[in-house]
Amino acid sequence: MIKDALWAGIDNNGEKDLILSTMWQPIKGCFANEGLRASPVSISEDQGL
Repeated sequence: MIKDALWAGIDNNGEKDLILSTMWQPIKGCFANEGLRASPVSISEDQGL
């Protein structure tokens, strides 16, 4: 279950990226903008709750 979402720049390309956190999984539901496409990016191996 998604608990929070945030638009922030994480890859220094000048575009906002969608960061998703879930209740029981690591924060890895991130999407780095690549023009009109998005690719999943893992940013943490820490577990939620």
